[in-house]
Amino acid sequence: MADLSFGDKLGIFALLLAYPLDVIAHLTTPMWRNWIAKRSLGSLINRISTLEKTLAELETNPVIDEVQNQIFWEITRVRITVLYATSAVVLVIYLGIRAVADTNTTAFHDFSMWVGFVVMVTVIMMLRERYGRDFRYKRSAKRRENLREAIENLKHLRDNWGKP
Repeated sequence: MADLSFGDKLGIFALLLAYPLDVIAHLTTPMWRNWIAKRSLGSLINRISTLEKTLAELETNPVIDEVQNQIFWEITRVRITVLYATSAVVLVIYLGIRAVADTNTTAFHDFSMWVGFVVMVTVIMMLRERYGRDFRYKRSAKRRENLREAIENLKHLRDNWGKP
């Protein structure tokens, strides 16, 4: 890394932070939208309408029960475990080659970059498997209940708007 320019280091740093920051942004967006909606009556009404549309879209799909949900979580867990094992095997191979190879060669540096890329891609895929909005999300009873609760809270705020 000593031969990289400041711009190269900044680019690598930005790439490494891009995905975690994106995940944080997606996890906190509903909270910020509700906070902004509480600032004016018009935005509050728009937010209620948006949440009701989202709930109506989710209601078009049947709800899965707890057993089905657990089965889907276990399938996801198996996928994550396979991705983790892939990363582990790649790292073990890398460490084995590193123990016997000349680490100052260009080929080894290229190999190191490839290993870093593979590990980064598998970590991103694991995060997508864990936090992705998939089949379970669209059919989750918990998600629907949370939406109903948020809508009721915002409606209560709307009905009491301007009252002391």
